[in-house]
Amino acid sequence: MPTEVTQPGGSQIDIAAPPVPGGAAVPAAPSTENPGTPPGKITLPENFDPTTVPPPETNGPDNGAKEGGLKLPPLGDQSAAPVPADSARPASSYRFTSLLVQADEVSLKAADWEEIKSQATKTGKVTVVDVWSLACEPCLKEFPGLVAIDRDMGDSVACFAVDSDFDGRKTKPAESYRPRVEAFLKSVNAKFPNFLCTTPSDELFTELEIESIPAVLIFDSKGKLVRKFVDAGDDAGFTYHDNIVPFLKELLAKQ
Repeated sequence: MPTEVTQPGGSQIDIAAPPVPGGAAVPAAPSTENPGTPPGKITLPENFDPTTVPPPETNGPDNGAKEGGLKLPPLGDQSAAPVPADSARPASSYRFTSLLVQADEVSLKAADWEEIKSQATKTGKVTVVDVWSLACEPCLKEFPGLVAIDRDMGDSVACFAVDSDFDGRKTKPAESYRPRVEAFLKSVNAKFPNFLCTTPSDELFTELEIESIPAVLIFDSKGKLVRKFVDAGDDAGFTYHDNIVPFLKELLAKQ
């Protein structure tokens, strides 16, 4: 049997060789890992204390990672669960939102104005068409108003958005704007039909009889253009809250 031997100045474990018939002992094989340690012995530091060895690091019962890492809610915490759809709790009060799922619902189709107009006039609903561009600051500022109409009035109002960044240059085709346009649309969760207009902006403005953007066209449920709002952000301009939403409510009341 191995015997433990304590030597002055340190702790040693003396591993004796097993006996063989006849009483002769087989010498222990010399160690090649540490030439300074006698064969068959493991030398520990003089001040070694096994009670001070720290246990392996693990996540505690609260499922939280070490400081600076991802913190997960404790198991059984239902405070972050979505509330029923008919609850009065506003969506903005949720602690967690599924941004990836929302982003997947955003689409962007390349089409010319004729195709866009054809779709917008055949929805069977009052339809709002917002013509905008990445270079137009008032467009970006007012765009969330269109998202709000789709959210709050979507049962009776169809919303379309038309990006007009393409100006006809062959070196910058309409598709070259797609990454940035998609990024913006996803950031505001624009889940209605979105179009990357392949009609050059000058031709588009001439067709719509507008000189600048943002421009919002409103069609009635039969596809007739009934109102056009142009410009935003100045005294003569429009806002969704002050101008477009009240007009839509009046129009819907007459349908």
